[in-house]
Amino acid sequence: MIGPAILCAHLLCAATPEAATAATAPADAAPPATPASFSLLVGGQAGTPHAVGLQVGLLSLRHQRPVWEVGLAWEPSGYLQSYSAGVAYHPFGNILFVAERVRYLQLHPPWSRGFDPDFDHQFAFGPELGVRGWIGPGRRLRGSLALGTYYIASGNMNLPLVLTLNAGLALCALDF
Repeated sequence: MIGPAILCAHLLCAATPEAATAATAPADAAPPATPASFSLLVGGQAGTPHAVGLQVGLLSLRHQRPVWEVGLAWEPSGYLQSYSAGVAYHPFGNILFVAERVRYLQLHPPWSRGFDPDFDHQFAFGPELGVRGWIGPGRRLRGSLALGTYYIASGNMNLPLVLTLNAGLALCALDF
């Protein structure tokens, strides 16, 4: 009588999902991979008034959702060349972002005719608003569209408020 009761209890325990998984999983199986917390992005952008640019960024993720993004950009030009650093925040953890960007502008790059070091170096700052999201399957390509403005804080000339519109594409070079 005790034999069938023990057999029945053994079969019931083996029928639970945990027992079935433990019985079929190899002993040396690796634990599941932890999701990435940061992504290093490298890419380019096109827009106005800076026609082209190169960018690199570090994206902070929480539960695979974007939180913060820090980026550097170089927008070469024969006129109004820009080096910039920006910080973007994704308030809802989705594609929408708000950002602040600080720029070092050269009204004429040093290699151009008419360069005046006392006059052609300016600093600017201003906000950006836009969207950035993954394109296609996986997390390899990230597209962006941003509208912004910046004010050139100059003491030696009267420059207007500058509006910017940029579209970019970046490749995820490294997840860690």
